[in-house]
Amino acid sequence: MQHHFWSRGINFISLLFFFGCGQTATLEKEVPIWLKIHSEKGICSDGSPYSFFYKKGLPKKLLIYFQGGGAAWDYYNVATLPTFKPAVFESDDPGSWKGIFDFQNKVNPFTEYSFLVLPYCSADVFLGDMEKRYENGKHSKTIKHFGSRNSLDGIQWIIDRFSDLEQIVVAGSSAGAIATPIYGCVMADSYPNATISVICDSSGGYLSDSIPKVFDTWRTHEVIQKLLDLNDKPAEINVEKLALLAGKRNENIQFIVYNSLNDTSQRSFLELLGESGDRLNDNLYETANFLNQNLRYYHYYIDSSNYHTILDNDRFYKTKVSLETSFPQWVEKIIGRGQD
Repeated sequence: MQHHFWSRGINFISLLFFFGCGQTATLEKEVPIWLKIHSEKGICSDGSPYSFFYKKGLPKKLLIYFQGGGAAWDYYNVATLPTFKPAVFESDDPGSWKGIFDFQNKVNPFTEYSFLVLPYCSADVFLGDMEKRYENGKHSKTIKHFGSRNSLDGIQWIIDRFSDLEQIVVAGSSAGAIATPIYGCVMADSYPNATISVICDSSGGYLSDSIPKVFDTWRTHEVIQKLLDLNDKPAEINVEKLALLAGKRNENIQFIVYNSLNDTSQRSFLELLGESGDRLNDNLYETANFLNQNLRYYHYYIDSSNYHTILDNDRFYKTKVSLETSFPQWVEKIIGRGQD
């Protein structure tokens, strides 16, 4: 049985009292309230319970957000120098987050949306389905890679409560962005009459022959086969092919992609994959050009900064894609365009 409770740091109602003759209490604008939901089936990489967050908005508009937090696929980045977020922490409460989570900002195109936030804690870019023991001589560490289970539990919670969604945005940052095309398809299957947009934030540089082997570590190929209801297990899947698979299966998905040329985090993970971090610039443009040529609705912006992620911070409002157009305006225009 799921247990629901209101998350920390949120005021239901704030009252301002004015003392003196003729003065009465006035009601301050209500702050959005996040509901924390304990997952029935989900589990984090360290074995701790999984939870996700929901904020009520308009009943026909929904944004699903996949949080980032690294990844791990060998003993070094599992145990020696861990490069992943192992559990759901108190700081994962979206109540203090910025960017698209700033619902008081009038420029935010998602102020009216209902939100489902899926925290990241499985080290498998939300596409794992196995328990893996990593060994180094006499030493070992076991990780529970069940990101797909965590994701589907949150998505099923939505499906059980929303029957008639019209506008769905599936967004993610960093590691959370990698699986968004696949879960965009899942939502398209569940809501065939809805307009589906996928926002991939800071994950476009991972061109590496090592990716299919990493996905094998997490049993990702089997997960994708199941999620997309494919007859055969897809072979040699890499990051760009996730978007290609999704876009070919549902050509009406709108893809919106952001990356920065000098993203220090993507450079670091390229090196962990055995590639040169200096390849990032070429990788970003190669991936963008390939997908732009092969998908019906593919929109990308690459800036020259060294920042990592844009959706979860104030750079969302400070970035311009042109002299006349801010990043939020660009995103809103694409989403509002629907399938035209």
